[in-house]
Amino acid sequence: MNGEAKKRGFVTHIVIVLCAALISGAVWLVMTRTGAESIPSKYYPDFIIPEDAVSVWDDVTLRALNSRISNGNIVHMRKSDPQLYISFGKDTPRTFRSVIVKLGRSYNYDIGAVLFYPNEKGKYDGDHYEDFLLPAEEKVIYFNIPEDSYSELRLDIDTHYWIDDILVSQEEIESSFVPQEHYSVVSLIIYFITLLVFFETIAFFRKDFARLLKALWGKKFRIIAGLIAAVAVVAAALAGTYFVFQRFGIYFSWFWAVMISMCSLIMGYQVWLLLKRKPRAPVQRDPDRRWRKLLFWGAVAVFWLFIAFEWYEVARREPEVMEKLRFRFAFIMAFAETFLLALLYRKYLFDADDEDRYYTKIFVMLTFVLGVAYMIVFLPFVSPDEMSHYLSAYRMSNIFMGQIGQLGDERLVMRMEDFEFYDQLYTALGPGYYIHISEIMHPFANTTGSMVVEGAMVTNAIFSYAFSGLAITIARLLNLSGVMTFYAGRMANLLFLVLVLRYLMKRLPFGKSALYAVVAIPMMLQVAATYSYDVTTFCFVALFVTRVLEMAYTERKVTKRDVSLCAFYGALMAPSKMVFLPLLFCALLIPGRRLSKNRATARRRKALIIGAGIASALLVTLAVGLLGADSSLRKIAESNTTKKMLSWVNEPAYTVSWILSSFDEFIAMYFRTLVVLADHYFFTMFGSSLGWMDIPVMHVYCLVCFVLIILAAHIREEKLDIQTVGMGPRIWVGLLCAASLALTMLAMLLSWTPVSYDYIVGVQGRYFLPLLVPIALLMTSRGVEVSGASRRLIVFFSAMVNIWVCVYIFASSLIG
Repeated sequence: MNGEAKKRGFVTHIVIVLCAALISGAVWLVMTRTGAESIPSKYYPDFIIPEDAVSVWDDVTLRALNSRISNGNIVHMRKSDPQLYISFGKDTPRTFRSVIVKLGRSYNYDIGAVLFYPNEKGKYDGDHYEDFLLPAEEKVIYFNIPEDSYSELRLDIDTHYWIDDILVSQEEIESSFVPQEHYSVVSLIIYFITLLVFFETIAFFRKDFARLLKALWGKKFRIIAGLIAAVAVVAAALAGTYFVFQRFGIYFSWFWAVMISMCSLIMGYQVWLLLKRKPRAPVQRDPDRRWRKLLFWGAVAVFWLFIAFEWYEVARREPEVMEKLRFRFAFIMAFAETFLLALLYRKYLFDADDEDRYYTKIFVMLTFVLGVAYMIVFLPFVSPDEMSHYLSAYRMSNIFMGQIGQLGDERLVMRMEDFEFYDQLYTALGPGYYIHISEIMHPFANTTGSMVVEGAMVTNAIFSYAFSGLAITIARLLNLSGVMTFYAGRMANLLFLVLVLRYLMKRLPFGKSALYAVVAIPMMLQVAATYSYDVTTFCFVALFVTRVLEMAYTERKVTKRDVSLCAFYGALMAPSKMVFLPLLFCALLIPGRRLSKNRATARRRKALIIGAGIASALLVTLAVGLLGADSSLRKIAESNTTKKMLSWVNEPAYTVSWILSSFDEFIAMYFRTLVVLADHYFFTMFGSSLGWMDIPVMHVYCLVCFVLIILAAHIREEKLDIQTVGMGPRIWVGLLCAASLALTMLAMLLSWTPVSYDYIVGVQGRYFLPLLVPIALLMTSRGVEVSGASRRLIVFFSAMVNIWVCVYIFASSLIG
């Protein structure tokens, strides 16, 4: 780089720093110091809004009304002092121990307030009350009263007032919570760092962005036409759904309107692909083609019979369930989608050659379609730990919206709309849950206000929830309902996987089919259709391994940009899950001559890639340890100094000191665990137990997925002499994966295994999904080669297996 270029680069960095500082300062002043009012600094969990709580302020006469809330009506009182009776109804008393009253305005002087509660005889007297002095400029009054069942309360305030909200809670008001630190520089630092990273990323990839914008500019008319067509299809689907429901006298449901609209978009795109003219290629004479067609349509017919059998079983055992249109729709969609996919397969893949260009596009499309199917079947919170993942993504959304909160506080602010949805969660599939979701779904929020809930971050790497958190933020800004907001975050996770898969299909030097076969296993699709941060961890591992393979096994010249990107992907991967730290040493697979002619420079660049990941993991963990309450290092340290009691068995867990003092027994426990649970790890990794490990899937489907991965890994590629991986790299990757497995088992030993067990418990097969990426990509060898035409089998069987799993789970949940 010459002096002029260095000077321009230096000036660019200075401008970026100044812009980030100015914009972050402006945002801090507007949003943080003088922003909209946040929740009062009190914590009130599990509150209830009294039904029909109404204001006691008359906006017409601009004076306070002496009123009583009763059955939704304002009943004027005869007394002259401004008092309010909060009535729950004599027949429906409520048990609680705290009351929160939000006034509609604040005052520049202190105000006294008294809350009277009935005595044993149901009368008010001078002994049963709680008083509160409301400071000037405050608007919220808090009362802690004896826990009891109350049908009515009386509130006296020493001034004219009007009430914005009345809340009651079954728990005592405690501690303090500030969702937005108005005068803290922490918000300013976070804004500045975020903008600095964003601007530097744009500057680093400015050439790539320029090429992308140029390409999009040429396609702008097609993009606009596509958007208009999509809007038209959605509008037509909604209108059609409404008229069909009205025609048959069925209650119009937004849930089914959204489902039909989504399915219409997907099926419309598939029909467009069927009608699209495909360039004709010379078809070689194949004497077995007729038999292949017969076998293909025979397999499709058998699959239809399986679906029809499940439909019949549900109709026979639960006739009242199948009488409802909402449950027939799922089976009808399974029939239609199978038929469309079969036609697409017949058109694009039946006669495709070994290197047909349609495969990568079909891999991406199938991933999205199957992911949406899993998203529909697996309702909210029926997947492992999705409640915690949802709260973590919501915390990320709060950060995007400037509601940073107290550092180290595990509580977070949640919209009332979202809390009401979250508070009514189920954890098991069933016809009642499907009906519940269909009944509560509506497009926009119906309630206002906020709630403070417990929600510690599941992982130290909060950026793992950046995509779902961003989707939640957009949904909140659009004032979408709780259900729509939840599914927006889910869809963001799935779209991130699809986009990363599309990118990797362009970058991978080999193993595209193997990567798709890994993504298409049932467990991976279930994870992708939820809030789990395992999706982002999987993507970060795939990005890192792909970049390493591209640098090691292609003829393209390795540049500093490649090294920087590899280090960046490693820095994202390592803190996502600390157990995958050993995978950073995949960088040693890159030949030194590919990095630099100078051996010392090559070693430094490898050290940079590995060191960036390790440094990122340590910095993120230490930062959370200093600022947060849920640090991994802190938990390990506590487990070493104190005997952690496991809530699920009420026994102490193993500690680090035990490992150091009984190392031989520790090693024996590892081997004992592998002997006892190896088959459990294998089958659960492929999806033998979905949901909360309570939805069994026959092992034969897991074996089919395993065979597809083996088949895909040995497909013959172009330039085989360059792309073949030797035995040494495969052994090295196997050792690194074994190290990650050992770290995973160590983590569960310290956090989940009671001392009465002589083997490690709590490890699930889905924890090892990211390890399938390097294993599948490096499984290829010279000794075993499979024709590229086998991709047809991979596409066909992966689609059929996953559609069948969705139909089977849906039917089983209806039968119960």
